[in-house]
Amino acid sequence: MAYLVLEGFVSTSREVEDGKRQIMFFSIPGDMPTLMSHPDLPLDTDIQAMSACRLAAFDSRELYGLSLHFPRIGHIFWASALVFASIHREWIVNVGHRSAVSRLAHLFCEMAVRLEAYGLAREGSYEMPLNQVDLSDAIGLSRIHMNRSLQELRRQNLLTFENGRLTIHDWDRLVDVGHFRPDYLSLSLPIWRTGTIPAVPARTATGKTPVRRAIQI
Repeated sequence: MAYLVLEGFVSTSREVEDGKRQIMFFSIPGDMPTLMSHPDLPLDTDIQAMSACRLAAFDSRELYGLSLHFPRIGHIFWASALVFASIHREWIVNVGHRSAVSRLAHLFCEMAVRLEAYGLAREGSYEMPLNQVDLSDAIGLSRIHMNRSLQELRRQNLLTFENGRLTIHDWDRLVDVGHFRPDYLSLSLPIWRTGTIPAVPARTATGKTPVRRAIQI
């Protein structure tokens, strides 16, 4: 089966022999967490709901058939898979070569850009239904180091993270701390900038609000 996330957060993860978990991706509404899996083989990852979720289920073989008969649909699946692969590569770099604080800042920046593309973030604030255990499993830190990293970002007044909502106070500095470069997402940067967050979206010459589109389905 293939799944499309309609509401909520879903993680892609693997558990190792000692019971530890490595989260490799967070799927948000509009993502297909099983897109990069072979339709005739069992999943080699765990797909887990991180919050209350609503999913749409599809037969994998039928989707594969659609992609063959309708090249435009196949192109969308292919482009989405390329973005997922790019995100996975960036996560490897994040866990392997960035400091603890930079890893966390990078993750928050990435989620901001992705959620903004779907209209799920507003004025530097978005729902983040994840606890510190989830975050530590995503960036490869112990619970203690995770807590210390979050406290450091708070101490610098870069963000607040309370009751499942993250609010960015200084986007430019958070980007610098996380060494975040958004090219791998194939998305535009969010409109948030320190001191320049507009009250309403900008409008085009026709008077219509421009629609931001993501490559992912």
